[in-house]
Amino acid sequence: MDIREKLKWSLDYWLKTLSDDESLMAFTVRIDPYTYQSAENSGNPIDYLAKNLKRHLRKAGLDIKELWFSLEFKELKNSKNPHIHGGIRINAGQESVLALALQKSLGQSHPSNAARKIKLEKLYSSYWITYILKDMKKTSKIIGRDSLFMTNNFRNLVSQTFGNLLY
Repeated sequence: MDIREKLKWSLDYWLKTLSDDESLMAFTVRIDPYTYQSAENSGNPIDYLAKNLKRHLRKAGLDIKELWFSLEFKELKNSKNPHIHGGIRINAGQESVLALALQKSLGQSHPSNAARKIKLEKLYSSYWITYILKDMKKTSKIIGRDSLFMTNNFRNLVSQTFGNLLY
C-alpha cells in the first residue's frame, strides 16, 4: 500500500471521528516569493515552512496536532509558483482565523492577488489526497527530500495502522 492509500484510509477514519463542532479543512496556499526564498536558503524548505506555519497557527489559537501538507511547484514563465496543499482539523467557526493565519505564515500577497492566494474547503472525503500528492515525487526530487509534512499526532494515526511510513 503506497502513501496515497495510507493517507486516504487515515483521512476517511479521521472524518468519522469528527465531532459536530469540528471540521476537517483542506487548503491550498501560495507561498510568497520572498518567504519561499528564505525557506530554500534554510537548506530544508519543508521544515522551514512547517515551523513558520505551526507558529502562526498556534498564535491564532488553532490546534496544530492534526496538520499535514505537501509542497508543490507550478512552473510559470519566471517563477516556480510554490504553494502547499494540506489539511487541518479545526473547531467550527475558525475558518476565517485559519485563512488569516495561513496567509500570514506564508507571506502577504499583493492586494490584487489576495483572492487567489488561499483556498479553503471543508473536507468530506479523502478525494483530496490524490490531488495534493500528484507531484510529490517531482517536488521531492527538486528539494532533495520528501515534500510531505505531517505533525507527529497525524503521523502516529497513520503509523498505528500501517507501521512506518515509507514514501
